[in-house]
Parts: sequence; structure tokens; C-alpha cells
Amino acid sequence: MDANNNLIEPFKISYKGKVADRHVLDAIQFGESLSAAAKIYTSVTHLCMTGEVPKGNYRKEFICFAEAPQQGSLEAFLYMAPILADGTLFAATYKDAVSTLFWLVVDSLKKVWTGKPEDQTVKELTATISKMASEQSELCTILANGLIRSNDNIADSNKRSIAVHEALIHRIPEIANSNRNNARQMVSPVGRSCTSISQSSNGEIMSQITEPDAEAIRSKEDLVVGDTETMQCLKIIELNLRTGHCEIEVDRYEGVIIGKITDPQLEQAGNIYSRSLDRQTQFAISAKPVMKEDNVQRLYISDAT
Repeated sequence: MDANNNLIEPFKISYKGKVADRHVLDAIQFGESLSAAAKIYTSVTHLCMTGEVPKGNYRKEFICFAEAPQQGSLEAFLYMAPILADGTLFAATYKDAVSTLFWLVVDSLKKVWTGKPEDQTVKELTATISKMASEQSELCTILANGLIRSNDNIADSNKRSIAVHEALIHRIPEIANSNRNNARQMVSPVGRSCTSISQSSNGEIMSQITEPDAEAIRSKEDLVVGDTETMQCLKIIELNLRTGHCEIEVDRYEGVIIGKITDPQLEQAGNIYSRSLDRQTQFAISAKPVMKEDNVQRLYISDAT
């Protein structure tokens, strides 16, 4: 298969942090993650091109290929291609438009998996797609033949926005739900062999999954990943320098909070966390909460000053 026949600009999936920075990764986790990612990408491509969420033993029209990673790296180069050769001309003509739509949907799925409200996610996605479509005739054609299931371009921007919104209201939650197990497998190395998975194209990170994201995605419960906040650490009660596990008190939440320090400076001798534990001093932290029913399940601490 010629990589030039791809539907979407070639992209890479990278694993970073922990042992991944030494260019190694648990082989089973790596294989499961890459296989699951390919299934998600194929499903999203099918949605973008046909407007339908693939179900069961559906007729497969697209396939995800992987190229050999560069020496010394822990990343895979991927591209999506039509199974039948007659899709080549279409791919070349509309590659930029399909790539744009593909990444918008991929990142929206991550938002749903990490607890962002589905209606808000769909509304934001609709607004972004509609704005881009008003500026790109190729994207209008992709939408007309895919998501809005019409053979004619919809010139009126308001009608196009309504059509896209109606198409996405059910399909984004549906494709997120149908790929939930794939998402769990995809993030299996995160927090174990690595600290994040980055999906990038043309040198730009299009979507990234970090440890708090992975916890919410893997969970069988409804967890919500909050935004990164700055707060005051009042006291560190317990600290594991090897795993980053901690029990802390902060000014933002009541009681003792279970935390996970992902800040690289934890590995340095005499770091701010171990000093605070010894001296019971306060300091500022940047942290992202993972919530369950408005209660903090875990606080992921990424920086401290």
C-alpha cells in the first residue's frame, strides 16, 4: 500500500514519560494500545466519510496502516487509507478537509470519555466544524456526502450548522460508547509504562491523553476530569517518592485528598514535596482533579512552586 494514497495526513502516536523515555514499553500494553487506537481511528474515519457509526460486522471500507518507527523512538507512524483503490483520487483531493474533521472528532471523543458534558461537546464541535466549513469548500463537500447525508452542498451557513448539529447529537455519544473498550485498551500503558499518549500531525499535537484522562477512561464509574487549577498545598501527610502517591490537604477542597504527583521534580533530591513533608511548609501547586459525584477521587499534581 502506497502511503501517498492515504485519506488523512500521516500522523504519529507517541508514548512519553516513565520507562517510555528510555525507549522501552511493556510489549503487551504497547500492542494492545496500538491495536485499539487503530480501531478507533478506523471507526472515526468511517463516520467522517459515510456519516454512519460502524456496528458489528460492518462492511469495512478503510484501514489503518503503521509504518516502522524511527530508531530510538517509541512512537508509531500511522495513516488511514481506503481498502479499494478507487478511493485514491478522492483521498488526494479532500485530504486536508478529512484530516481536519478526523481530528476534531477524535478529540471530542476524548472529551466524552473524560466526563465532559455530551451536549456541550457536541455544541462546541458543531460550531467549530460549521465555522471551518464556511471557509473551506472541500469540507462542505465531505460533510454533504458524509455527516449530513446529502448529495448537494448546503450553501446556507445556518442550515448547514443545524444539519451538522443534528447529525452529531446522536453520533458522537454513539461512537464514543461503541469505542469505550477500545479507549480503555488504548490507554493501558498510561500511568504504568508511560505518563501520556500524544497524537500529532505535522508536528502539532492534535490530542493528548494524560494520567488523569486515562484514569477516567479506564474507570467503570462516571468520572470527570477537571481543568488544571492553582491552589495552596497546606500539608503533605504521606508521600511515596517512587510512585508519586500522596495524601495532602489543600485550600480548595475539604479534608484529606488522595493525590498523584506527576511533576518530574519529584525525582530530584531535596525536592519541594519532600521538603514540605519534612518541615510541614505550605506551597503552591498546579493540579487537575478527577471527580466522582462532585467529590475528588484523585488530585493529579503537575507542578509546584
